[in-house]
Amino acid sequence: MLFAHSACGQFTSCKKGRFDLGVELQCYPAGIIPTVTANYFFVNNLALRTRLGGNFANRTGLSPYNDWEKAKGYGASAGLVTYFPYKHGHITAGITSDVWQMWTQWKDGLSTPTPTAGTTYNLVVQPWADAGYLYQFTNTNVNLGLTLGFGKEINVITRGEPVGEGWMGSATITFNYILKHY
Repeated sequence: MLFAHSACGQFTSCKKGRFDLGVELQCYPAGIIPTVTANYFFVNNLALRTRLGGNFANRTGLSPYNDWEKAKGYGASAGLVTYFPYKHGHITAGITSDVWQMWTQWKDGLSTPTPTAGTTYNLVVQPWADAGYLYQFTNTNVNLGLTLGFGKEINVITRGEPVGEGWMGSATITFNYILKHY
């Protein structure tokens, strides 16, 4: 029963077998990552987090390699999230790794007489950790959360000139619907 007292708290059951489907918007200094998410609780209080989505970056002024960079791509994520009951929801903490296929258009030497430009393909691995709060709306299967994260963007395959990568912080807004619960 959704609102019965359980190992995960009095407002939501985070028992093994629960399945949430949702959307997220992750924002970081150079861009945004909109995704569709799924969380499957394979044990009480611990879920497998998966995501599919896009990554849109504007690293103009942030890249050590080029004066102007705009990137876009698609990818997937997998990670683990643990849930700690608190008031009308849960404090969450998780670790995730993203894999992105990115295409970056870049320009360099814009203040010189002979600027250069091109497009670089990157396979990016992006491990990160986050923590936040997931609010459970009373008498519904809906929850809304905000997390803060920290991770690193690592270009593991580069076809073309080097483009930006490195450490970054992020903020993520999450909206979930509980499809299956106990």
